[in-house]
Amino acid sequence: MKSFVILTALLSISLLQACGVLENSPEGDHYTVTDSTQIYLVNIGQDSIKRLADGVHPLFLSKTERVLYGNRDSLLTIQFDGKNESLVAYIQGADFNSISISKDEQTALVVANNGAYNSLIKVDLNNGVTQSLTDSTSKYISSPKFYLHDSRIIYWESRAGKSILSSIDVNGNAYQRVPTDSSFFLFIGSTDDDNILAMETYYSYPESSASTISLLDPVDFTVQDTIILHDRIVPNLSAKLTNDMKLCYSSSYNNLYELDLSTKRETTLFQGSVGDAYAISDDLKIAVLAGNEIQLIDLIARTQRSYLLRIGIGWYLYANISHDNRYFAVVKYIHTESF
Repeated sequence: MKSFVILTALLSISLLQACGVLENSPEGDHYTVTDSTQIYLVNIGQDSIKRLADGVHPLFLSKTERVLYGNRDSLLTIQFDGKNESLVAYIQGADFNSISISKDEQTALVVANNGAYNSLIKVDLNNGVTQSLTDSTSKYISSPKFYLHDSRIIYWESRAGKSILSSIDVNGNAYQRVPTDSSFFLFIGSTDDDNILAMETYYSYPESSASTISLLDPVDFTVQDTIILHDRIVPNLSAKLTNDMKLCYSSSYNNLYELDLSTKRETTLFQGSVGDAYAISDDLKIAVLAGNEIQLIDLIARTQRSYLLRIGIGWYLYANISHDNRYFAVVKYIHTESF
């Protein structure tokens, strides 16, 4: 078994993780503004949708049929039916928009903000034990991911004013710096069947735009191949990498494409607006688009189903599909005002 990792370059926008309340309007009235992020779970077979919990970045734990997510400084799990919410660990200053889990679903990685610096935290999902893996010199850390059979971790960080990719083992040792000239790397995926690493960066000129994918060896990070996607800008975190070396992504928030990284052949899977938050199943059979409404797209039959959430004013921030395609989850930012 070998591994394949892909990193996508883009800017990060911090998402809300708690509620805020503002009272007393200028006129002296009691005025309340509430901002929150809410997780909704859709059972595809039963065609039902329900509010699961307050929080961000839900990840499906297929072995226990629970959802892992963050809310304020707490890392929690909850059953698919919304029952038995359980605290895994309390992590002060946690940024749960960067949660990731190992392939065996035993360990999670979370970024914590400790004032002027970030730390990378490893969490044992069985007993809640936490361990800081990085020192205090990183002003920004994002998108940590396991690779090489969960034996190493790769992540993007800012050190001494420079943006770099770094790699460590699961105990925070054996540090390696990934040589690159790019500035932002926030999406990292992995597979089990190829011993290369792909790093994708985008750039734009007045007359043209393109995305560049560099295929790298995950051990010494030497470049094995380069693919240039002309007129393609991949601006978000939701691209999907499959075990058979296919990359599915949107370009400038429109359309869904499948790129075979072996043959370099691109296929259009869906035509239309995709939006900021979308998810693609592991087998590339279905996709979830979360814009003004939620759309479930059958990429094989080319059909779609819509779900409406008429709750407050807001927009969708994140979507995720379970490994068996039975469920998907979305996160909605809700803004309400009342007197």
